Formats: sequence, C-alpha cells, structure tokens
Amino acid sequence: MKTQKEAEDEFVATLTAADSSAVLTLCTQCMDLLKAKETDKALDMLYSIDDAGIAKPLTIQQREALTKRFQRFPVIRYQLITSASLHKETMT
Repeated sequence: MKTQKEAEDEFVATLTAADSSAVLTLCTQCMDLLKAKETDKALDMLYSIDDAGIAKPLTIQQREALTKRFQRFPVIRYQLITSASLHKETMT
C-alpha cells in the first residue's frame, strides 16, 4: 500500500499545464467573487476533503467561520503566485 506522500507524488506527476491553468482560473474566479463581496458564491466553489479523501461541500460550520473571516478581513486586492512565477523570480 502507498503512503500518503507516495500517492500525492504520483498524482502531482500526472498534472499537466492545462490542469494548472484550470486551477488558476478557478482560484481567480473565487478571489474575484470574494473581492466583490459575493462570499456565498465564492464559498460554493470550495470543498473540503474528508478522512476518506473524498471532496465534500463545506459544512455549515465551515461556511459560517469563513464568512466571518471574510467579513472581518475582506479581500481588497490580491495576487496569485504560481510556482512558475516563483521559479522565474529565483532565476533572475
């Protein structure tokens, strides 16, 4: 049986540039919704992983906690940093 680390490494090895682009697009959409104070719509995009590794919608308690957090600390502006941009910065 594989360890969690081995399973993660195997999964990461299968990811493509298109996968990365899709995740970046989803992140941008979520952050834009938060910036526009559309917290419920943003939270609809988020899932948590249960103990069996299954993605599940956020619980009511998770949604309430995140809603309070974004009310207290609203997204005013943001910058998404990708591993590619980090790599480029360290090379210059």
